[in-house]
Order: sequence, then structure tokens, then C-alpha cells
Amino acid sequence: MNLDEIIFRKAYFLVQLFFLSSLTFAQDSLIIPDHIRGKVIPISKASDSLENKNFKELEALFKENTANRSKARIYAEYYLYLAKNSKDTTEIANAFNFLRKVSDSQTELKYIDSIIAITRNIKNTEYPAMAYLIKGSYFHLKNEYNEALENYLIAQKHVEDNSNPRLLLAIKNNMAALKKAVGGKKEALKIFLENLDFIKTQDTVSEYSRAYITALYNIADSYHRMSMPDSASKYVNKGLNKSNYHSEKYLYPTFLLLSGINNNLLGNPQNALDSLAKMENLIKDNFEGNVNERICYIQIAKALHKLNRENEAFKYLKKVDSMVKPDNYTLETRDAFELLINHYKKNGDLENQLEIMSKLIHMDTLFQSKNLNINSDISKKYDNAKLIKESNEIISELRRDKKKNKISLIILIILITILSLFLIRYYRQQVIYKKRFSELMMESKVPLENIDKKKETFDTELPADIINDILLKLGKFESSRGYLNTSIKLNSLAKQLDTNSSYLSKIINIHKGKNFANYVNDLRIDYCIEKLKTDKKFRLYAVKYIGEEVGFNSVQSFSRAFYRRTGIYPSYFIKNIQKS
Repeated sequence: MNLDEIIFRKAYFLVQLFFLSSLTFAQDSLIIPDHIRGKVIPISKASDSLENKNFKELEALFKENTANRSKARIYAEYYLYLAKNSKDTTEIANAFNFLRKVSDSQTELKYIDSIIAITRNIKNTEYPAMAYLIKGSYFHLKNEYNEALENYLIAQKHVEDNSNPRLLLAIKNNMAALKKAVGGKKEALKIFLENLDFIKTQDTVSEYSRAYITALYNIADSYHRMSMPDSASKYVNKGLNKSNYHSEKYLYPTFLLLSGINNNLLGNPQNALDSLAKMENLIKDNFEGNVNERICYIQIAKALHKLNRENEAFKYLKKVDSMVKPDNYTLETRDAFELLINHYKKNGDLENQLEIMSKLIHMDTLFQSKNLNINSDISKKYDNAKLIKESNEIISELRRDKKKNKISLIILIILITILSLFLIRYYRQQVIYKKRFSELMMESKVPLENIDKKKETFDTELPADIINDILLKLGKFESSRGYLNTSIKLNSLAKQLDTNSSYLSKIINIHKGKNFANYVNDLRIDYCIEKLKTDKKFRLYAVKYIGEEVGFNSVQSFSRAFYRRTGIYPSYFIKNIQKS
């Protein structure tokens, strides 16, 4: 369980939580370095109604409208416009900081790097330390701990040269959270307690109130990781009380989760379920897809297990198993796999036991290699050496029964092989689809040649005047979008063009490079793609109705024609264009 993820999502970790709302930045007029000028992310000037606003007013408007990203971006862009005109490096950095909050992940990192680039050589109480802290927090949220640590260390070096107690507190907290995330719970607890002692000497009613509640969480969480629920209890209770009647009420569900964990550790499973049930009701609106959703399910499973409600507990553990992937795996979710291993072991289900062990070994190995340089004292009940040993024992046991278990092992290997081949094919296909989609979106017309490049050859000895006449009429047929007629056939089009079907078929094959059916279908697909790119309402139609709109009689024929023309299926194209 990790409060870091909640605070990142709500206020982009502790930079904002501790001090950003009350910072007063230096107003020295500084010139933008030449290597930065003209390379920042482009903006457009906001409406004239903002021209009388100053930086403080624009900041207030931005914060009031953060729930509406497009509106907040207008204020942030105009803030940047004023900052660039005044050549104030600090204000430009502030503008980038606002803009990155209303950007997607990839663009956000570009803004963070822009902040670092323009503040690297200035010295005040905030920059460039805060820029490196923000970048560390960015990687921390993505569980890229080595990158996070590197930036935290740089931030710490800068802040030591420019006294800023709030910024130093944020850096210390983030470093401690990093230690806690990789198993250094004792070292982390010491830092959290030091932070709390410092906070108590400050004005906890206003600027340090959020830091106070955060410290309560981190201390309680650290005691839980050390299996010391008695020590954690008072911090959990204080956090429940403060967060329930405080402006930081969004943290209240997290303390409900802590309460459930605490009661589980104290041996009060029913009390744990009471708190966790409240937390579960809040998941959809606040924590869906979040690590705390997975932790909540694990704790519910533990409480149900203690109450001998094994089948219910197993359902929650399977939920966690389906949600945890190598890219979101954390040590806090490890318990789910240990409990599943015990469940399958208890029920003599060796195949599933081996499967979960293999998955856990794989994710542990990736996690450790990804965070190789982080000092960790991770203590695991099921460490990798033991898991590997037990896995080998299970394989040996499976092999003993040559009639049954050997077949089971072979089936398991075949299934794993098939699954691996399927995944490899799937990911390769996704790369191809992504490339095809990008090519389609970059061109004003469909740039791709037909995927089916086979061309039939025919006798070309037709009079030139007949060829030119038919080609001219085909051009009018295309411009008038006659191909959208679902009943169009070679014979009917030949009559429409006042020629015979033999001539028309030969000319289409020779001059269009395809047979009649593919010629008409390609025209329909090209039209469909352009309409999807330009008509947002059209994108909302079901695939079946889109196909009918462009002349196809069935969704299957539409899908086949779309794939033959573009190399991707219409459902994939529509799904991705809706995101763009």
C-alpha cells in the first residue's frame, strides 16, 4: 500500500502538498538562455479578456479550474505568454509547471525537462531543486525508482545550498517513501518520525497541515510493514479523525484502508471487514486501477480467510491476480500471490501452484533488476530461492506419475508455449497496427498501397478513345461517390457508363490495378477513413452502421475490405482515432 500514488494523482506528490499553494517566487528579471529560446512547447495567445491579469491572478484562476483541463490550460498558456514577454525565468518555470499538470504523461515530462533546462543555472530558494523534485516524483509514480532516486539526490544537493525547510521536508519525505517502497521500512520510519517532529514545531493549521496528515499515514504504514500494529494504532486513529473533518478529506478512504490493515494485524478480522467494506465502496470513484484497490482486496481476502470464508477470500485474490502485471507490480501486492500459492498447495492443485510461483518469480526478477541500485533489505516469506526450489520440487512431483502428471506437465508446457506465441504475435501485431494507424493519420489521403498487390494482366488492345471515355466517366463516378450505393455491380455500372462490362472490367484492372470489387471497396474505405478523421459524430457510430453508411451490406465484408486496404481492422482505427 502506498499513499504516494494517491497524493501524486491528487496533488502531484508532496511538492504541492507541502508548499506549492503558498510559495512566493522570486521576481528577478532573467533572460531566457539562447539554447532554450524558441524550443519550448508552442502556445497560442489567450483571449484579450486576460490581458489585464497579473501572475498571481492567473495562478488563482488556474487553480480554481484544474478540474477543467481545457479551461485551466488557457490560463496557464497566457501565464507563459506574459512570462516570456517579461523574460522572467522563474515565472516561465512556473508556467511550465502549470502546463504539465494539464498534459498527458509524455508531454508532462517535456515540460518538466523544460523547467530543469531554464532553471539549471539560477539560484533561489525553490529552483532548480523543485524542478528535480518534480521529475523525481514523476518517475516515482511510475515505479521507476532508480530514475526517481537520481533526481531526488540532485534536488537535495541544490536545496542544501539554498535554505528552504518546506522543500527539504518534501525531498526527505519522498526519499523515505522510496526506501519504504523497496523494503527499507526501518530507515524510512526514522525519517518520517523526524519529519513529524519538525512539523509539530510549525503552523500545522495552515501551510503544514497536509504534511502533518501525510506524516501520520507514512508512520502508521511503516509500523504495519514492521508488524507493529499497536504502535500504528494511534497514528491510524489520528489520521481517521483529521482526514474526516479536514480539507484533505480525500485521504479519509486511505485511513479506512489503514484501519482495516491494523485490525487484521491485531487479530480483529470482523472489524477489519467493516473498515474495508467502506473503502471498497469508495474504490470506483477514487481508487479504481490504483494500487490501493489491489491492497484493499488483499486485506479483505486476509480477513475472510481468518473467518474461514475461504471461497470468498479466493475470489478477491483472483481479482488481484488479474489486475497485477509486471509494469504495476509492487511489493505490497506480493501477499496476494503468497496466499494463492498456499491456497493451491492446500488443495493439491500443483499446476496452478506452479503457474503462480512462475509468475511471482518473473515479476520479482523484473522488479529487482529495474531497481538494482536501490538499497533494499526486502524480507520475503517466499523469497525467490525458496520459490525456485519449491517449483523444482513440484515439477519433480508432477513427473513421478508418468501416466497422469507427465501428461499434465506436457499440457502445461504446451499451454505456456501457445500463450507465449500468442502474446508475441499479439504484441508484434500491435506494433504493426500502431504504425499503420500513424501513417493513415499523417496523410490527407490514404497513403497505403493495397495490401493485396496482385494484379491480373489482360489484353490491352482497346481503342484509345474508348479507354479515355471510360476513364473520364469513372472519374465522375468517383467524385459523385456513386460507390456508396450498396447495390452497385459491374453490369449496372457498365450500363450507367454506357459501355459493356468486359471493357469496364479490363480498364479497371489495367488502369486501377485491381479488380472491380476491390476497386469499389477501396473507394469506400478511403471515403470512410476521411470521414472518420473529419466527422467526430461519425466516429460514435457502431462499426456495423459505419459500414452500411459507406456501402457495405455486412460488418464482415466491411471489416475484410478495411483490413485489406489498410492493414488494420476498423474497430482498431475507430478506437484509436477517438483517443486522438
